[in-house]
Amino acid sequence: MARKFNDGRRALLGTLGSAAFALPFLEMTRRARAAGPAAAPMGGKIAKNLIVFYTPNGVYHQGYWPSGGEKDFVLNDGMKALEKYRDKLIIVGPQFAAGSKAPMAGTGLKHLVKNAGAGGNPPQHQAQVFMTGDPVRVNYNQQTGDGLTVHTQGASLDQMVAAVNPGHRFGSLEFGLHPVGGDTPSSINFKADGSPMPRMQDPKAAFARVFEGVMDAAPAGGPAVKPTGPDPRRVAVSNFLHRRFDALTPKLGQTDRLALQGHLDAIREVEKRVLSAPTATTASCEPSKLMLQDVPQGAAFMEVPGVSANFHKIIAMSMACDITRVSTITYGYPGGGGVGGLHPVWLGINDAHHAMSHHGGDATKTANLTKLAAWFSSQVVNMMDELAKYPHPDGDGTLLDHTVVWWGSRHGEGNGHTNENIPCLLAGGGARVFGETGRFINLPGTNWCSLLLSLAKAYGVPGDSFGYGPLKATETIKELGV
Repeated sequence: MARKFNDGRRALLGTLGSAAFALPFLEMTRRARAAGPAAAPMGGKIAKNLIVFYTPNGVYHQGYWPSGGEKDFVLNDGMKALEKYRDKLIIVGPQFAAGSKAPMAGTGLKHLVKNAGAGGNPPQHQAQVFMTGDPVRVNYNQQTGDGLTVHTQGASLDQMVAAVNPGHRFGSLEFGLHPVGGDTPSSINFKADGSPMPRMQDPKAAFARVFEGVMDAAPAGGPAVKPTGPDPRRVAVSNFLHRRFDALTPKLGQTDRLALQGHLDAIREVEKRVLSAPTATTASCEPSKLMLQDVPQGAAFMEVPGVSANFHKIIAMSMACDITRVSTITYGYPGGGGVGGLHPVWLGINDAHHAMSHHGGDATKTANLTKLAAWFSSQVVNMMDELAKYPHPDGDGTLLDHTVVWWGSRHGEGNGHTNENIPCLLAGGGARVFGETGRFINLPGTNWCSLLLSLAKAYGVPGDSFGYGPLKATETIKELGV
């Protein structure tokens, strides 16, 4: 018996069945294309590339924040490495009483509510709030395996930026150093349907995945990575979707037929980008010249500096090849008591990051936290050094000139997991989209999601709000010019 169809969206989605999994992201992309970019800040400039550095457990304020004024600030020990790029920094911080190194309560970037309760964590305990503004409650459970255990109500900022920058082999690239562990999820990347995204942890595997087929890429001194053609599993999924959609089209009303055609066009766009053999498109796209570092094997955490440096090289080269314009990298995981997160043994520190963050005023722990913050700062500098090596594919300067390197955390002071004075650094030439660089901004109490909304507008993401529930923001940060 022939199956009956009606023109309702619910009936359409029910008929599509498993094929409907593709629709949420495609819908977001279609709407973004149709609406066009948001009003451009700073006289029409739109930032081009985005790199996100995420470190959990907040900071030790007295060793982290600069002192001095907006333009004559003096970098503290935890950020001193950034002096090299002082003129390309916007430090978004809290307010300070005269002569004090500790920020004033209630100032700076903050989560506006604490929703702690039975079986749930407050927002600042949740990694997913970092780029989604979603205060979804998450139970305390030991994280194992891939750690992809939490769903959000929508896409994270990086995926929104990727959606308005189509035409690249990868919408985004996600990397993580020891990303899974502890007693709360550590995911920061979420698709439009709220599903979490895995992070690449092995530099060699990441190199093979990112540069497969690009100039027969192989890292200098490493084995060749030969193109294998389209993944047959992806082709099978693509063929299934097309057969399913083709069968539906003649049986739909005009409205749904037009909507479905939009989805088909989006799928073909993805196919063209992902399923076809990649090619090098820029003169500086030479993956085979990358010198990836050898990393220690078997000595836990001693591999971290080498892995981090290799990820930076892969990110910069992928952007030089115009393979992607969005990338994120996370350092460790939150929670987990005395064993949680990175153990910075390469700095001569044996304590875990999470244990140090609950310092209780102990001078040794606060000194080690500042030392670790200084190392994180040096990683931002290293990433910027890599970006400065390559011209941007669009011309007019280097990758660094058109990239925002954003470094932040999930909460403010690690000792109390506070929801205020949250650290934020916007670095790189692309930060000019937020106005004059070389600034230390001291904000009153300001919704964290206002920062996310400002970032979204800087990249042309449509929409007038960001976040969910009591965290939702409808105003940008005026000091950032958007």
